[in-house]
Amino acid sequence: MQRSGVASSGEFETNSVSVPTRHSVPDERRLAVQVETSVPESVDGAALLVHQVLESERGWAGWQGIAFSLLPDAEAADLVIHLAAPATVDQACVTLNTAGLWSCRLGPDIYLNVDRWFYGTPTWAEHSIEEYRSYVINHEVGHYLGFGHVGCPARC
Repeated sequence: MQRSGVASSGEFETNSVSVPTRHSVPDERRLAVQVETSVPESVDGAALLVHQVLESERGWAGWQGIAFSLLPDAEAADLVIHLAAPATVDQACVTLNTAGLWSCRLGPDIYLNVDRWFYGTPTWAEHSIEEYRSYVINHEVGHYLGFGHVGCPARC
């Protein structure tokens, strides 16, 4: 797997943009995105992408009356997605043993490993990085919504 070499700063910047949900639903989740200051990624760009993925046809918005609004206040958010260096993810997710490779969800916090954000995984080599990012956002938010991992029910 390709590595970014991004070191952990332990400090985060929160998105400054806000976007309401386009859905009229009873369960609106307030979302904020934080990018570790050592990560060369626009926090507002990442936040807009996360919101777009969740609100898209293939995202979680609309499922069982849930939608997502993006706000620039992590303290007021129901869900905070952190884009972070592998060492930061490992420290935050120590009980889940992310081994410098994986992303994780802990309660209302999701930690996305920047190595995966930039390069995906070898199993996604035939897909674009945009498709991988959509997958990992939806995967971890699925955990936030209470879903575990599901094995393939038939020959895969």
